[in-house]
Parts: sequence; structure tokens; C-alpha cells
Amino acid sequence: MVIQDQESISAWADQTFGPASSNARLAARANKKMAELLRALIANDNHAKAAGEVADAVIVLCRLMTRMGCNLGEEVEVARKMAINRTRNGISRQTATATTSATSRWLAG
Repeated sequence: MVIQDQESISAWADQTFGPASSNARLAARANKKMAELLRALIANDNHAKAAGEVADAVIVLCRLMTRMGCNLGEEVEVARKMAINRTRNGISRQTATATTSATSRWLAG
């Protein structure tokens, strides 16, 4: 099995799909992949396609990070973001449930 990293994934995507026209378009594509993941998980919390949808989103995010000159996998980026996340209180379970319900209605409509 070939080990993939952000650079090899981004190079493959550029060769396969051509250069991305903007970071915003890649972010929109990642959003589409996340919506596909949500639809699968709403249908079945352990949907057979869920892992593939997560992988698709990561592939797009690798490409976006490369365009932005960042490395998603670098310990420094993850550690920096986690340090910020750990200082936040997080959202309540009630807010998370309301958001999930609203998302479910939106995807169904």
C-alpha cells in the first residue's frame, strides 16, 4: 500500500481535476463532501459510505491547505489549533441537538 500525504494527495487532485480556481471553491467542495457525509449518517449512524465521505472531505481539505501554504498534518498546526480549542467552553448538548435537528430538516427539504 502506498502511503499518501498532503503533497501527494494535492498533486494527484491537480493532475486529475486541474488546478483549483480558488480557495473558496475548494472550501465549497469540502462543504459538499461534509453534506454528503451528513446525509449518510442521518440515514444510518453507521452508514457503509460514511468513512469514504470522511476520506473525500480530507482529500479536499488537504488540497485546500496546500493552496494556502499550510500542512494539515504538521504537528505544529494541529497543536496550535487544539490549544485554541481547549480554551473554549464548547457548545452545550442542547445546542448541538438543536443544530443537528435543524440540519436534518434542511437536508430533508
